Amino acid sequence: MAWVAALVLLPVLVILWLTESKSTRINRLKKNGATWKQIGDRYAVSASTARRWSMVQS
Repeated sequence: MAWVAALVLLPVLVILWLTESKSTRINRLKKNGATWKQIGDRYAVSASTARRWSMVQS
């Protein structure tokens, strides 16, 4: 039964992740304890650029 739920939920989660904006992802990472440097490294930008992107509403 659990694998049926996983098969149903997985496509929904993938769609939600794909439609999530970059600023939303960055803000979620920051809320979960990531530093600006870690977030910048993840997106191959500087920490200040990652911080600036977090303020952009797209």
